[in-house]
Amino acid sequence: MMSAGYNSEISARLHLDNGTVFVKGLRQDHPRVWTQQREADINPYTRGLAPALRWQIRKGRWDLLGFEDLGGRHADYSPGSPDVELVLQAMWCLASATPPSGVELKTMPQRLSAHLTDPADLRFFEGTALLHTDWKPDNVLIVDGHASSTGRGLPGAQPGLTLPCG
Repeated sequence: MMSAGYNSEISARLHLDNGTVFVKGLRQDHPRVWTQQREADINPYTRGLAPALRWQIRKGRWDLLGFEDLGGRHADYSPGSPDVELVLQAMWCLASATPPSGVELKTMPQRLSAHLTDPADLRFFEGTALLHTDWKPDNVLIVDGHASSTGRGLPGAQPGLTLPCG
């Protein structure tokens, strides 16, 4: 078993007859269980940028998400690491995705309002592009020369970027 993360009380790799699945979960009465539902709701819009959600199970007081297991390794952000460019490319590609309607996302102006001295400056952070707000190395897998974001519990909306994906 792997250690649990900030938004999960359990995480494990299950080796099944039809392949390996990464599972993360929270008890249904956990105060942050809503983040898992949001992660499940956003997942179809992040194809190719994040592990695909295979299933969600709510049973026995648990809410579990089963994702494709990409393998790989966590990103290395040390100076000169080639991972930095891969992660930037993933950020650009994600920012070109449109957030799904009906999924509540905290906007960047909402997130930054307490940190700016001039409220008028919030206009620089308005937008609707999908954003992952927690790019720590544990939330990024490097697989076959590409970065894949994980830990989608903290998505938001930001100004769109017009950078190429590929």
